[in-house]
Amino acid sequence: MSWRFEPSRLRRPGVLSRPCATRPEERRTQHVFMKLGSEWEGFRVRPHEFQDAGAAVIVLGRYSGRYRATGRDMEANFAPVWRLRDRKIAAFKQYVDGALAQRAVTR
Repeated sequence: MSWRFEPSRLRRPGVLSRPCATRPEERRTQHVFMKLGSEWEGFRVRPHEFQDAGAAVIVLGRYSGRYRATGRDMEANFAPVWRLRDRKIAAFKQYVDGALAQRAVTR
């Protein structure tokens, strides 16, 4: 089953990379992955549970990696909520322990 973003613009959370201007979904997704690859060493996303919440999907898991600029490791729980409409992603909200990520990126 494939999912496509609605044509509306979604706001990207700025926890694991610096915030950027709102962009169309494809450019924003590319930007996020480029930042993760260039700023984080060994960045991993490990989902361990998927919850069907009707018109939403909730994923529980952990992020981990080493921030290149500081050499600090980070491991944080995440729980994004993907809201769906007509088999497309209508909204996305990211919940993550931002304090753990902030400690890794702060000198």
